[in-house]
Amino acid sequence: MFKKIGYVYPNGFSEKHFHISSRKLFARYMIKPNIKYLAFDDRWLVLLGIPFLALIIPLIFFGLDVPSYLNIFHQQYPESLVYTTVYWLFNRYLIIALRKRFTEFADALKRFSIQMAVIVAVVPIISVSISFSLSAIFKLLNTSDLYQPTLLQGLGSTYILTFSILMLYESIYFFHKYKEAILEKEIHQKNSAAS
Repeated sequence: MFKKIGYVYPNGFSEKHFHISSRKLFARYMIKPNIKYLAFDDRWLVLLGIPFLALIIPLIFFGLDVPSYLNIFHQQYPESLVYTTVYWLFNRYLIIALRKRFTEFADALKRFSIQMAVIVAVVPIISVSISFSLSAIFKLLNTSDLYQPTLLQGLGSTYILTFSILMLYESIYFFHKYKEAILEKEIHQKNSAAS
């Protein structure tokens, strides 16, 4: 990737930057340091939630019955998996970034407002980008998209999926904060009773 120039790597890189596996990079930058902002380790939720949602979204939002869905499953499921993965990781990144910036509980309303504004503005751009990318892939494979939802179905399902993921993370976060407050209160009561 970069040629070693004497003992110095370009752009401030060092030897350690070139010997980290992608799994370690993912764990370092996506999971471990962000647990404190998410309030839980969400690896299993991500690994199980994305494929499950990708499986059921066409059935729930696009009005497909099971036989017609099974006929186009070989194309529809990977397509749904791409959309679900991108939206999930986008939401996760947005939640972490805003929780890093607005750490206080009093800032929750401000954080929610910014999240909603960003989601409303950015999700259609992401949706169109994915759609064009998948269309290009279908053209390379000499096939066409077997099912095209209407604009209303596509945006509606996208916003519902995005807000559902957001609410799932927020509810877990606030439940964790509630448990912490109760434990802190109990410790405070025990300390005041002991003195």
